[in-house]
Amino acid sequence: MGPNPSRLLRELGKVLAVILASLVAGLGLGLGLSKLSGNEAESSTAVDSAPTTPPATTSAPDASGATGATGTTRSDDAKRQAPRIRVISSTFEPAATPSGLQRRRARVTVRLRVTARADDATLGTARLISGDDELEADPNAAEAAGKLLDPIPAGTRATGELRFETAGALTDRLANQRRATLRIGDRSLPLRLTTP
Repeated sequence: MGPNPSRLLRELGKVLAVILASLVAGLGLGLGLSKLSGNEAESSTAVDSAPTTPPATTSAPDASGATGATGTTRSDDAKRQAPRIRVISSTFEPAATPSGLQRRRARVTVRLRVTARADDATLGTARLISGDDELEADPNAAEAAGKLLDPIPAGTRATGELRFETAGALTDRLANQRRATLRIGDRSLPLRLTTP
C-alpha cells in the first residue's frame, strides 16, 4: 500500500507552517534587538565628540538669571557639546633651503574643518604627536589658521590650517613613517601625511 496523499499534504502543511512561524518570530526578534542596540547608520564620517549629556530639566534660573521657554536649563556639571572636527588634509613638506636641510627641518600642515554644534566652540591648544615628541602649532601661522583660533558660534563652521615646524629626529621619523597624531584637548585624530 502506497503513501496516503492527503496525509502527506497534511504533514507538508505542518512543516511549512512551522517554517513560516519561525521566520516571522526571527524577523520580529531581529528588529527588536536592533532597536535595543541602536544600530543605526551615522551620517558623518568625521571624528565626532564623546557622548553628550542632555540638558537637565529644572525650573531654576541659569547663570544669567533666566530660564528657558520650557523651564529647562543646563546643569552646571553637564558637558558642553564638543565640536565636530574633520581633518581635510595633512601634508609633510621637507625644507628645501641649505640651512633647512642641514637642520633637518620640515613643515607639517593640517587642514581642519571645525563645526560648532549646539554650543559655541573654541579649538584650544593643538599638538602634533609622534613617538615621545609633542609639538605645538606654529604661533606665527595665525593667518593660515584663520577662524580656527577664534570662538566659533554654535551652528557654524570654520576651516583653516594648523602648521607645525619640525626639526632633527622628529623630521626623520615623520619622513619615514608618514603618520602622526593631532591632539586637541582630550581628542586624538590620526594623521596620514602626504607630500603636497
